[in-house]
Amino acid sequence: MEEDAKGFVWLATNKGLVRYDGTTFQSYAHPEQVGLSVFNLFVDQMYRVWCMNLSGQIFYAKDDEFVLFANVNEEFKGSLGDLVANKEELVESYFKSRVTINLKTKEKKFLIFHKIVLAMV
Repeated sequence: MEEDAKGFVWLATNKGLVRYDGTTFQSYAHPEQVGLSVFNLFVDQMYRVWCMNLSGQIFYAKDDEFVLFANVNEEFKGSLGDLVANKEELVESYFKSRVTINLKTKEKKFLIFHKIVLAMV
């Protein structure tokens, strides 16, 4: 659950993204959305409300538009990571990997973290 600057309450649910204005609920869906459940809700500096699903689809809502921004299923293969964004890029990270997506060009950079073992002598 997140609240945006306009006072709307946003809910990530198993029935999709929902906005509550204090009186009514509005559901958001995209025609290419695979499955309804969404997770990892957050509001960025540009007042977009981001979420993703287990199929690796990343969406954002702004005003009354629900946009399919990117698909990271190949990079994460069904894993659910954390989403953050700044003015230039969106970052999804999961346990041992991270994908960075440029917000303008949608260029992806994928990074895998390797296990580092420290030994005490």
